[in-house]
Amino acid sequence: MKSDLQLIMDMGYKMGQIKAFIQKWEQIRQESAFLRLMLAELKEIIGADEREDCKHENMD
Repeated sequence: MKSDLQLIMDMGYKMGQIKAFIQKWEQIRQESAFLRLMLAELKEIIGADEREDCKHENMD
């Protein structure tokens, strides 16, 4: 059977792992939000280019 000190140390280690996991998850969430923003901007740029292309095609 583990001593109280060993149990406390194990719990501290597990809490550290959980904290590290939460920090990594938060980092991934922030990176994901940034990538969604960049994708939206790219779609806007591509959409604007396609609208310009359509205008030129209609003039021909």
